[in-house]
Amino acid sequence: MLERTARAIACCSVLSACTAPPPPSYDTTPVDASWGEAGPPTGALWSASPAPSVSGATVARGFFLRKFATVVSPRSMSVAPNGDVFVTSPARSTPGGEGGGSGSIVVLSDDNRDGIAETHTFADGLGDVHAVAVRNGFVYFTTEASAQRTPYTVGLRREMPGMRESVFAYPNNADSRWTHGIDVRADGTVVTTAGVWGTSRECGARPNQGEIFRVDRAGAPSRIVQGLRNPLYVRCHRSDSLCIAAELGDDRGPTWGALEKLIALDDSTQDVGFPCCVTQNRTSPFNSGAFDCANVTAGVATFELQLTPFGLDWEPGLWPAPFHRSLFVALHGSYYTVPKWGGASVVFAQTDATGRPTGGFMPFVLGFGPNGSPLERPADVAFTDDGRLFVADDHAGAIYWVAPDDLRQR
Repeated sequence: MLERTARAIACCSVLSACTAPPPPSYDTTPVDASWGEAGPPTGALWSASPAPSVSGATVARGFFLRKFATVVSPRSMSVAPNGDVFVTSPARSTPGGEGGGSGSIVVLSDDNRDGIAETHTFADGLGDVHAVAVRNGFVYFTTEASAQRTPYTVGLRREMPGMRESVFAYPNNADSRWTHGIDVRADGTVVTTAGVWGTSRECGARPNQGEIFRVDRAGAPSRIVQGLRNPLYVRCHRSDSLCIAAELGDDRGPTWGALEKLIALDDSTQDVGFPCCVTQNRTSPFNSGAFDCANVTAGVATFELQLTPFGLDWEPGLWPAPFHRSLFVALHGSYYTVPKWGGASVVFAQTDATGRPTGGFMPFVLGFGPNGSPLERPADVAFTDDGRLFVADDHAGAIYWVAPDDLRQR
């Protein structure tokens, strides 16, 4: 059973008014869910996999964790229809102090189904790659200057030469961040993010705000969110139009209540209020009446500053309650705590029918930290259709997977 550390994960949904959730009970029956027309898988138990277990890591009761692969500085993941896991390994230094990767997109396959990856280089020469999304016959990815895509067919493990094309050119100013997020909605439209280095002290004219853009199927871009600082990751729901972006707050704001947020995206232009507003109806101390915060978009969840929400994904409906269709988030933790990475963990919250979180986030994977901790710093999470949750640990240079004790292979 997880240690009762929920109080250290100071995060909440807008419905819970930032009150700490009750300690969760993980005494649930492992997977007993509807598996659709194909029925439950009848292959070997994943728990019998020879993939290395991780001593000292803590996961919810009824689940286990194994190491899948070594990848230097893995930052973003996306799962192909056949279960191959695409991972970016940027060479440039990224927020949070990571970097020094291979400057490539890596494909992690598991052809012999032993739970241990075979590693392939899909595309290289990409020192500034950050996000990746395998969707609708393409591999989408971001560089500092643009979002790009290259054709993909199931099982492809090396990019076809000469086939890349630009999808979107990011705004370029001196305050821009190079680390963009990207995903593709169920309707085929692209959603991508652009952050800035600004602080709340720049409220006056609200210069250089972070933004989120939508690119329709015809290639026409439009801005759908403004007033952000650093929307580093975005994930779109598998079956409906909902996308959620993780917005990182002003690092200098602990004394006046700055927050990190999850922002639900829709087709109408939203304003999240940075640098003048903490959130809806809450101004920063530097606002001085320059901007009305009453009408800015509130997050569907907020986190204590410097817990640093990065990648997120929805459980696809195979796990039991309370995890069934819940939203899982990788908290990268704080750079400023002693020891470092305070709050680093994988957490989850139950959701409504639209995929929005309805209550406080609770711990699911613990044991992250510096100096020999079993895990170090989670950067992204992604579910495969077979019921496993993959976790990228960018500081440790590792990819892990988590599964229910009785999960079988198809």
